[in-house]
Amino acid sequence: MKRESNSLNPYVVTLELDNTYSFMSDSDVKYTISLIDASYYLTEPKPIFEFSVYPVGDVKPPKDARIQDTVTWFLLEFFDENPNNCLLFVCDSNDSRHKARARLFDAWFNLLDTTFLEKYDHEIILEDEDTSTSIIGSLIIHVENKDKAYILEEMAIIIALKY
Repeated sequence: MKRESNSLNPYVVTLELDNTYSFMSDSDVKYTISLIDASYYLTEPKPIFEFSVYPVGDVKPPKDARIQDTVTWFLLEFFDENPNNCLLFVCDSNDSRHKARARLFDAWFNLLDTTFLEKYDHEIILEDEDTSTSIIGSLIIHVENKDKAYILEEMAIIIALKY
């Protein structure tokens, strides 16, 4: 990852393993960014990755604007390196904070203020006899992705994309 920015102050991101990255915050909290191959969602596989970022261990990290800068920088770099990549971001709902995560990620994405990335939000409600579970996420795709129409069509079949 090589992008430099005058407006962002990201932490140094290090490649740990294939598609797994990490960075250390000023408060000594280690974060992991992972990209998991999600091409299996599509009939004809294309470069699509499930994106997640989280602190390592059982810690409650303090607010830190550089986390936002680092994630934003990472997203810009990810698409700069290959505009045919796309990302799926699914908000963890294990602690019922998925709506707050969705709002935070939405705010971070909006701060990118970019015209070359598009975000398609979705929410799937899974219900059984006793409970319902909300799965909230987003698909981020470059406007020049050569497979954009195909990917949006395929993903619309799988998840209820709002586009």
